[in-house]
Amino acid sequence: MIAIKTQDLTPGARAALASTEMLPVPAEYQLGEPGFTTGTRETALRLLTVTGETTWTAATVSPMYPVSYVDHRCHEIYVIGGLRITVEAFRPVGRVDRWSIEVDGQPIAHRAMVGRLPHGTDAIAESIWRHLNNLRHEPCDALTCPAQPTSAVFGGGYCADHLHLYVH
Repeated sequence: MIAIKTQDLTPGARAALASTEMLPVPAEYQLGEPGFTTGTRETALRLLTVTGETTWTAATVSPMYPVSYVDHRCHEIYVIGGLRITVEAFRPVGRVDRWSIEVDGQPIAHRAMVGRLPHGTDAIAESIWRHLNNLRHEPCDALTCPAQPTSAVFGGGYCADHLHLYVH
């Protein structure tokens, strides 16, 4: 097996490996669709309930070549009524995944609660509900930090100033 290092790749090759594709999420299940699409639809339908809206559209943006030696970002983009919600999963090379949510381009508090995955429908819906109802999450997981977490990780959440404590 040949080990490839990112620094050995040309800038063009690095860009190609980091390229993404955007796929719309249909309202009805399509035979053979990826689980990412199905999960995004389920989250969109749940967000209708949370927001009280009646219309939605969604799309997924994912890497075309998900290889372990290039940083990757996946996005779920929702338009729920008049809100534009973006959920981002970021996987830096050699580090752990983290998730963040933006509503109309502004980051909101997001964390994984006990028994919930940070990228799951329940965690996303709860963060959106808390945002819309002006309710705070538990604070950052860094000791004595009162800030709201903006990056969810498995088992918790960190503010931007303390994220480095988790993602070594």
